[in-house]
Amino acid sequence: MSLVIVESPAKCKKIQGFLGDGWTVIASMGHIRALESELDAIGLDRDFDARFTFQKEKAKAIQQIKASAKGMKEIYLAADDDREGEAIAYSVALLLDLDPKKAKRSVFHEITKAAVVKAVQEPRLLDMNKVDAQQARSILDMMVGFTISPLLWTHVGNALSAGRCQTPALRLVVERERQISGFTSETSW
Repeated sequence: MSLVIVESPAKCKKIQGFLGDGWTVIASMGHIRALESELDAIGLDRDFDARFTFQKEKAKAIQQIKASAKGMKEIYLAADDDREGEAIAYSVALLLDLDPKKAKRSVFHEITKAAVVKAVQEPRLLDMNKVDAQQARSILDMMVGFTISPLLWTHVGNALSAGRCQTPALRLVVERERQISGFTSETSW
């Protein structure tokens, strides 16, 4: 038996049909591991050695992944082919004690029999550059969000979020508003 782990449960039945007997297809239900929720988790004092943990709210999915993996001959990590999908595949590898340098990473860009079969016949390795990029994004979100958001709550309004994207955008708006306010009109010919 071989196990294929995808992100979304919507894909499972169709992929299972393509692969047939001898295969089990389950979903991770998205991310199962995340940066711990306090600012210290980013590791400012530890050369950015961040602390990640398996999410308690994903306990059911985590249990299913572990149970399904028992006794499997081969395990294929088939999350989406993007930064987030690579991080999900990496997290599943860690959960199942698979060596991330040897884990089978199957990627397909369409859900067709040919694409799915080719993906499991020709797996690649995890792209650690994408994993590192996703983890760096999480760290930046926490660094910026945890430090800027409380200022927004105090001076602008509750429940506002300042992430890595919103903060530079806000800065551009503020700088432009200052230019407008400081503008002195003059007549020119």
